[in-house]
Amino acid sequence: MVDKFNIVKNCRLGIFIWILTASTVFSEEEQILHIAQQLSEIQAYNEAITEYKRYLFFNSDSLSIDVKLTIADHYLHLKKYQEAKNTLVPILSENRNDTVGDMIRIKIAVISIAQGLLSDAELELIRVSSFSRSNQIRNEANSILFIAFVFDSRWDKAQAVLKNNPDFVNGYNLKKIDSILNICRHKSQKMPVIAQWLSTFLPGLGQLYSRDYLNAANALAISLITGYMTINSLYNGYYQEAILTDITLFWRYYNGNRVKAYNISKTLLDNEDLAYQKKITDILKNSEENHKTSFTTILDSSE
Repeated sequence: MVDKFNIVKNCRLGIFIWILTASTVFSEEEQILHIAQQLSEIQAYNEAITEYKRYLFFNSDSLSIDVKLTIADHYLHLKKYQEAKNTLVPILSENRNDTVGDMIRIKIAVISIAQGLLSDAELELIRVSSFSRSNQIRNEANSILFIAFVFDSRWDKAQAVLKNNPDFVNGYNLKKIDSILNICRHKSQKMPVIAQWLSTFLPGLGQLYSRDYLNAANALAISLITGYMTINSLYNGYYQEAILTDITLFWRYYNGNRVKAYNISKTLLDNEDLAYQKKITDILKNSEENHKTSFTTILDSSE
């Protein structure tokens, strides 16, 4: 009888100790999560990530996905793009919710844009905008797809997305962006090739076409000097010198002039694209309708 009483007493004591220990562990987890959230609020992202990871180590409940998404957002703010992507990709296999999966794919696309992997981002966003069941998620995917096309200088595609999804900017800003896109669409993308061919016919002409007057004068002067040296050597019968030195020198500067004309024009074209991209992103940043987290994050990462 006494033994049975002791057994029951010990069992009750054990259960009490287990409950006490469990409650202590749970309160500690909640405390860790609270600390992480406070660190996030003051933008101490590295410290917040550490605390969130501590929470995940002790816990794997329904909050785990939200915590991982927060960690990925913090990595994105810190411009640690690969770490953010490494945090998000495993969630796709763990998650069974299509809406959450689409949100994660949008975040991965945002990271790909920040990494300069525009083609990867475009494929992911087209998938979400085509198959997502949520109108809100489709609209967000399209707004970021628009940005991806702008950063990729694919002006036709960007304008098509904007016309089909004009809701993320107001009417006035929509007209401003559309006018910029029209300029970009009609801007010749063949400028570098044209410049190279012009410098083929007359050294320096391609540089002049690209409005680089100093290099135009330099290319023409060097070509005239080396050309004169070659002709002068041939005229005076110095054929060996003309072939081994003068013609080689002339050919080197002539070809260099063609390559330089192409590069100068390409740089000019790229700088124009960057200027137009900045104009568009500045308009979007100042738009009152711009309230989506992923959208504002990708605009901030472009700075």
